[in-house]
Order: sequence, then C-alpha cells, then structure tokens
Amino acid sequence: MYRSFSRKFVLPLAVCVLCVGIIPTNASARPFWTAVKDTVSVAIDSINGKRSATDELIQAGIIWLDYLQQKNNAGLAALGQVAKDGAFPVETYVLADLGSTERLTYFFVDSSTGLRTNPGFAVSSVEWDALLTPPTLDPNALTEALIQSSLTPLGISTDSANDFAFDFTLQGVEPLIIGFPLDAAGNIITGEGTAGYAMNVLTPEPGTMALMALGVLGAAFLRKRMRRTSL
Repeated sequence: MYRSFSRKFVLPLAVCVLCVGIIPTNASARPFWTAVKDTVSVAIDSINGKRSATDELIQAGIIWLDYLQQKNNAGLAALGQVAKDGAFPVETYVLADLGSTERLTYFFVDSSTGLRTNPGFAVSSVEWDALLTPPTLDPNALTEALIQSSLTPLGISTDSANDFAFDFTLQGVEPLIIGFPLDAAGNIITGEGTAGYAMNVLTPEPGTMALMALGVLGAAFLRKRMRRTSL
C-alpha cells in the first residue's frame, strides 16, 4: 500500500531529531521487556485521551533511544530491531489503513548509532508475534508475563535474504509487533537485546500529519537553539 511521505518519513524523523537532544548519556537501565511495557503504557494513555498522538510518538521515540543508550552503556553493540514498512520504532496509521498490508522485517542495529549492523551470530528464522490491542491491557498490572500471555502468534519467516520479511494485515488498535530470532533448531535465541519490537500509532488524517511533524521539528529546533544560547 502506498504511504505518503509526510506520514511515513517526516514524522518519525521529527521524533528522532527531537529525542536526540533529550536522552542523557547516563540513561537509566531499561531492559527489553521494560521498553515494551513502557511503550504499551504510553499507547494506553494516548487511546484514553491522556496524551496526544504527537506526544505518544515523541515518548515512544524517547523510550527506544533510552533503551539503545542503556544497552550501549552496558557494552551491548547490536540490538534486534523490527521495522514496519521500513519504519521503526513506530509507524503511523489512520483508521482507513486497517486491513491493509504491512511488510515486517527484522535486523540488527548498532546501539550507538541506530544504524544497521551485524550481530556476529547466525539467525536462521524469526518468529513473529503481535500484541494486537495494547490499549485494552490494564495499565496498573502491566508485566512481562501479561504481555507475553497476550501475544498472538503470526508465523515464522525463514527469508533471511529479505530481513525475514513477513506480511502483516494491519488490525487491532495500535498493534505492537515483536520479532524473536530463532537458531537452526528452531529455538529462540535468548539474551538481552536479541528480540526486537515496533508499534503502530493511530494518528489524525494525513493532512494533519504534516502540521504535526512541523510542530515537532519546530520544538526540536527551539530546544537546540536554547541549548546553544545557554552555553
């Protein structure tokens, strides 16, 4: 399905530009499942009207960058990452997109740059699971066990040549996808940072998205300017 430039690239880029100036070098410890839980918590707040879509995107970006920074501080160079139609850690959608197809992919990113890298070990396949309706979970009882028990199996991809691509029919409410790497025997490759995630964020209609993106970029520019003038 065709996705407009303003929705697919401008807004995620704006989120990352803003977040780069926010994450401290001594970011607090955030294990994988804590990052997932915190992202789900933000989604719950957004659906319940406690956050705007823009704020949800920003907070999701902060959580992801904080996770990368913490792993980099711990000396873990390569982290598993899921992308939706090439976008990560979030992809936007509108209600009219439900029923369309997203291409899921799994690869590794460098924890210091966010760019693709080689993990140094072999991945034979990827198990795809989905948390189809994160906002329906109880925000006061969010745990790794609850999230794992709420996952819906989607399938397994062995297409290593194409980043273990898997077609997902967009459904639910702000679905979060998790990719678990498997070894040659079909066992999940365990260890912190091997699994990856990406989430859909429900946004206003496309015409509004460009204005939202400009607003986020403006906030990022203003923040950088204020930091320079304070030096």
